[in-house]
Amino acid sequence: INLTKASAATSTVDPGDDTQRSTAAIAQALGQSVYLPPAEDRPDPEWTRIDQLFPFLLAIFGTSQNYRDTMQANLPSYRERIVQIRLSDNEGGLNLAMPPDIIKEVVDKGAEAGQMLSNPETFNFEHHWWVRFLVLMAQLEENIESMEEVLVNTPDIEERIKQELADELGYPYCHDERWCDEALLRIKDLTTMICSWKQAAERWKQPTFFSADAPLPKPVLRVTPPI
Repeated sequence: INLTKASAATSTVDPGDDTQRSTAAIAQALGQSVYLPPAEDRPDPEWTRIDQLFPFLLAIFGTSQNYRDTMQANLPSYRERIVQIRLSDNEGGLNLAMPPDIIKEVVDKGAEAGQMLSNPETFNFEHHWWVRFLVLMAQLEENIESMEEVLVNTPDIEERIKQELADELGYPYCHDERWCDEALLRIKDLTTMICSWKQAAERWKQPTFFSADAPLPKPVLRVTPPI
């Protein structure tokens, strides 16, 4: 669930053309404060006019605090499972002394968001699974090329693994001979799989298959430590 100040964002799309507008823009035009974007939704850029120093500093803090969540919320296979809740200026945030009626409005919005996620008519889990599958396969396809560069274009990889057994080299995370033999067998299997994937590309007459019409925007696969 994503909480956003309703008055803080301004859409850049044409308000008179629903075919060019995202779910967020249509929801704002209809006065809906709770909505769930579909998988095919195109997130519109949003901006806020800042003409004072203090709001500028708050924007810097908010960006540094939420940039990762904001980026992921725009990705396919993420955005269609994140209910967007627009809060008015007197709801949430630094409004620490909200009266009971305002608190009830915020609670009601949260309850509406929960109902959207639990209702198969508004959140289709099978569709969500399908989009995640397409995103995963497109990423796998794109990274197979980089794997091939490491495995195929490094002819001395077997020699390097054997050198790992030499105690005098002092390799970090060293392994025994049995592990190294198994590693070479697995690398061989992986190389065979890459060759089969390339043959499939030749059969399709196209260099890409899953990446050709992958959901947008395309994500970037990164190796990061768990948080």
